[in-house]
Amino acid sequence: MYAKTKKLAVLLIMPLAIMAQAQQKLSVTIRTPIEVDFQKAEIIIGPYELQKNTAINFGIAGLINVQTSKRVSLSGGIGYFRERFAIRRPYNHQTLNPGVDSLPVITKTTNYDYNLVTIPLGIQYLVTNNQAPISIGIEYIPGFAVSSSYNGEKPFASANNKRTGLTFFSHIVNLTATFSFKLPHNNLFGIEPYVRLLHCYKKDAVLYENSSETITRNFDAIGVYFFYRITFYH
Repeated sequence: MYAKTKKLAVLLIMPLAIMAQAQQKLSVTIRTPIEVDFQKAEIIIGPYELQKNTAINFGIAGLINVQTSKRVSLSGGIGYFRERFAIRRPYNHQTLNPGVDSLPVITKTTNYDYNLVTIPLGIQYLVTNNQAPISIGIEYIPGFAVSSSYNGEKPFASANNKRTGLTFFSHIVNLTATFSFKLPHNNLFGIEPYVRLLHCYKKDAVLYENSSETITRNFDAIGVYFFYRITFYH
């Protein structure tokens, strides 16, 4: 009986010890990305056209970071990201204005935006741990569109050019490098440059595309996170 009780006590204490150890290395990060997105689109309505352009996108996110070992930490959180495509292309205004008996004219965007809720998940490896720590990492970010807008020409003055509704839009893989500076209480401030290794996103029916298909691109964006990290236990 004593042996069983001792074994049960160990089983109960071990998870608590692990949680306590993790709790000593818990921090919260607020970060804002600025991203340069290299874009291209094949226009298939009318004469074939391949457009290329760049767009500046931005957002904000909050992350919880847990250091699982001396060198490795995990992170996860939630954020917002404005994904703009600086492409001029036809869009189906009748999809956005159902029931309106308008002329079947082709109107074009100057650009179009997706407002995304993102769920960044990452792993980082600490390279140096001094007054200016350096880390490398990789992150996976699924994105869910809550609204989209098609900016540019309208078929009539009061036409709606926005669409709302939560839909899965994209998933992204970024390679990151973190350069930070230690503040009092082991808090950190720094920058985190990144390159987008994979960008896979849904086609859009409003743009005369098949929404069941996706577009996959590689190495199509670079950016930088500006962040502030608050350490609660150290």
